[in-house]
Amino acid sequence: MIDKKKYFFIGLVAFYLVQFFSPNKIVYFSSYGIAVFFFYLANKDIRKSLLYSLVLAIFSGVGLAGSWFLMLPNELNLQSGWWISPMTGLILILIPFSVRLKFKIRTPDILILLFYIWCFVIFLIYPYANVLYGFITISEILLVYFLLRINLDRDNFRYVVSLIISLIVFQLFIGGLQFVLKRPLGIIAESSILQYPYGLITAEDINLFRVTGTFGDANMLAVTILSLLPFLFVFRIKFVDFLKVSLLELLFFTYSRAEWAIGAILFLFLIFRNKEEIIANKKYLKHILFFCIACIIFLLPGFIARLETVPQAFMDGGSMDTRFKLLQESSKLIFQYPVIGVGINRFQEVAGVHPVTDIFATHGFYAGTKVHNLFFEMATEIGIPGLVFFILFLLYVFEESMRKKNPILGNVVFSLIAIILASMFHPLFQSMQFRLYFLLSAIILV
Repeated sequence: MIDKKKYFFIGLVAFYLVQFFSPNKIVYFSSYGIAVFFFYLANKDIRKSLLYSLVLAIFSGVGLAGSWFLMLPNELNLQSGWWISPMTGLILILIPFSVRLKFKIRTPDILILLFYIWCFVIFLIYPYANVLYGFITISEILLVYFLLRINLDRDNFRYVVSLIISLIVFQLFIGGLQFVLKRPLGIIAESSILQYPYGLITAEDINLFRVTGTFGDANMLAVTILSLLPFLFVFRIKFVDFLKVSLLELLFFTYSRAEWAIGAILFLFLIFRNKEEIIANKKYLKHILFFCIACIIFLLPGFIARLETVPQAFMDGGSMDTRFKLLQESSKLIFQYPVIGVGINRFQEVAGVHPVTDIFATHGFYAGTKVHNLFFEMATEIGIPGLVFFILFLLYVFEESMRKKNPILGNVVFSLIAIILASMFHPLFQSMQFRLYFLLSAIILV
């Protein structure tokens, strides 16, 4: 007779096996149903089972019918504005099980609702297809947030952390294989193969292959790693310490320099925060230090090679030069449309008409020419009021965390800080990683 709790872990193994070996998207989508089935065997609660599967779906970048929602104009090749994802289906199924449940409404909930209403006002002002797709995406994300707020409690917190650690292990497995093969694996779960079918390299050195995990870009994997790393400090299990170092290795092979710096600072803070327990186990600490030193020696050549490209990043066409030019384009539009912005998903379309730099002439229109700063991106597309609502939402989430003084939730606060810092360098507004703001916030508010 199998212990009921073991069904939870059997479900995770089955879920990832189906994800890895899926021959098509239909089978890939079925992995979430399989997870729900085993989670139900573990707890005999369909609502909780759907909730756990929804947490897994937050990290999926795979969707159906994306070609039905291509953004306009077609000649700019702006890709899909929305698609049907596993998260979409789970939201629709979980809503009927949640509508009668009550939860304590807090200030962050009101502020994010005001943010949503403001986004709806922006859609009414700019009733275009691109803005509609962006509004649908935000609607989905906020539905997930409120479903998490309604259904998450302290009893299932540890299960959610276990789900997140399982996602870390899966990313380590996929990223490790990508590093060894120096190419994508070609599986359905890898959303990057649509844009980079032969793999992704650094802009300044074609010899540096960048791992992407199951995400659409190496930078997006790096942002996700930063937001998940603090969860490894929740459980006091020895093998998790090796996962911490391995996750930092995976972060290294994204070759995202900004995330390197943020990750190093974050890791040192987390080590300092948990120093008493680490020092207490001196024998085990020696093994971890030896493992760390071996990793540093192994990674040193790649580190030096990446640092040598820093001057090129600031040259014309380099990654930092691109970011600065996009901030110039964004700043011009914020000055012109400070209150209502230009509309969700319309930065490239509007900025490309009368650009102040040569960024679009030299790079064209694609994900790499979106505003590489979440907060500038928001101010540009939904105006300064929308940005203010979002910032206030985050500030009140932090205030709630300080009231609770829960050491475990303190690690999640570090996750939120890490993704905020990473957002200074990447366009996250309509990305999968934007969902993490709301997952982390919902966990903090439990």
